[in-house]
Amino acid sequence: MGRAPKLSLHERYQIKALSTAGHSVKQISDVVKRSRKALMNFLRHEEEYGTKKSSGRSESMAWRMLSKFPNIVRSRMKKCPQLTQGHNGVRFTFQQDNATIHASRSTKTRLEYNDVNIPDWLWHSQNLNSMENP
Repeated sequence: MGRAPKLSLHERYQIKALSTAGHSVKQISDVVKRSRKALMNFLRHEEEYGTKKSSGRSESMAWRMLSKFPNIVRSRMKKCPQLTQGHNGVRFTFQQDNATIHASRSTKTRLEYNDVNIPDWLWHSQNLNSMENP
């Protein structure tokens, strides 16, 4: 059996009014058509009703972990580096391993059409480092 929805604002005002008028919890539950447990929870904690307790680690715990492990980066990294006017006109080299499974005819045609520079190195190369593969 699932949970019933939270008490509506109308039901809360009705429960509060009947309670201050001196009605018993049983009488109020008959009028409002809600369980006695729900009514008692509301009457006991009127201020906190409908709010959720905070879950997860406290902020102090997070700072304690940061002080324990000082090598953790404490600032957010930028999502991606911004291109500036200095990048304009510079030709970049598209690093591709030239393996046959990555170099289909359509891929080669598209790269040639867009005038993309591709380095000339062996397709069995494990490393795309341009210093090791002149």
